[in-house]
Amino acid sequence: MVMNTKKYEIGDFVELRANNNMYLKRGIVIEVGKHHFCVKWTSYNKGFYCEIGSKSDSIFRKLNQANLLGISYYHKNQIDLARVIILNKGRSDVMG
Repeated sequence: MVMNTKKYEIGDFVELRANNNMYLKRGIVIEVGKHHFCVKWTSYNKGFYCEIGSKSDSIFRKLNQANLLGISYYHKNQIDLARVIILNKGRSDVMG
């Protein structure tokens, strides 16, 4: 198993990318433990998740918001963590 060497911290702004490097979701790291971290997803790629250009936009929008903008838990030695990219480091000095 591949160990992840990224240093996720509370307040980091992160992005989940597909294998082709396409942006899927963006969010904030809200919890960090020795072997895990949690992300609260705040936005998603509306084109990828079928919200743009469809007569069913409102149906997809409701489903996407309910299912995509939750909290995700990641174990730090999951191989797919290469897809969770740190876009901007949080400022620990203002996190309380």
